[in-house]
Amino acid sequence: MPNLGEWEKLTVIRNDDGTYSFQNYLGKYLKSVSGTGNAEVANSIGSWEKWNIYPVVKGGYCIRSNYHLNFLSMDSTYDNMKPFCDTWE
Repeated sequence: MPNLGEWEKLTVIRNDDGTYSFQNYLGKYLKSVSGTGNAEVANSIGSWEKWNIYPVVKGGYCIRSNYHLNFLSMDSTYDNMKPFCDTWE
């Protein structure tokens, strides 16, 4: 495993409804934001902070907003919410 800093680690929380939330070391939660194409952080878990995790055939996982139904992406465009799951997601 690479040498990760605290800001690069997330705690995965399984919610009662079967979704997942991701918490950073500051206690903030990953939040899907509609219309901006970006994910942000929030102080608590609400509907925008819940995600579904899907395994993919090629290995790994896709992470989809339970509310906005877009996938979290880690590509170089800084537009980190996509309507599909592909090689970057």
